[in-house]
Amino acid sequence: MLYKNDKIKLNNDKWKELVMFNFVIKNSERKCIPVTEDDIKRIEGKFGIVFPDSLRKYYIEYNGKYIHTIYFPVEGENYNVGVDDIIPLIGSAPNYNVESIKDDELNCGWVSKNLIPFAITEGGDEFYWDANEGKVYVIFADDGEDENGMLIPRYICSSIDEMFRLMSEAYDKKMYG
Repeated sequence: MLYKNDKIKLNNDKWKELVMFNFVIKNSERKCIPVTEDDIKRIEGKFGIVFPDSLRKYYIEYNGKYIHTIYFPVEGENYNVGVDDIIPLIGSAPNYNVESIKDDELNCGWVSKNLIPFAITEGGDEFYWDANEGKVYVIFADDGEDENGMLIPRYICSSIDEMFRLMSEAYDKKMYG
């Protein structure tokens, strides 16, 4: 494994490319459906969003692949959070993909329209990317609802890139299951 302070000169883009998705199980046995830019654009158009480049890259290269369950500390909190799966953009299971989960949430009205599900905790709760602010949140169903009947999001980190960086670093530190 290369580390950023190794003597090999790496620009930031090359560094990101080398380590960003080290937590993916490359020989995953899960049936994966390939994703194209057109698939991404269709989902973006449907929900009025633009996915961050790193999430686009993940979907194109690894959509549906299993990942190691990664544990990393939440900034300013007294706990680690476990990421068990990245939700496929397009999945072989009809109700387990970004589009169907978001459709269900919009129909039920329990999650803000700008929160896009993209990952699952080890307990089955969901991580969300805020399409307006770029921040990442988790919603634990046990946290209940606010006065408007919406599930309450907890801040995790500043961006998808930051979450992938935290996951990658946790993998390097063997903080996975």
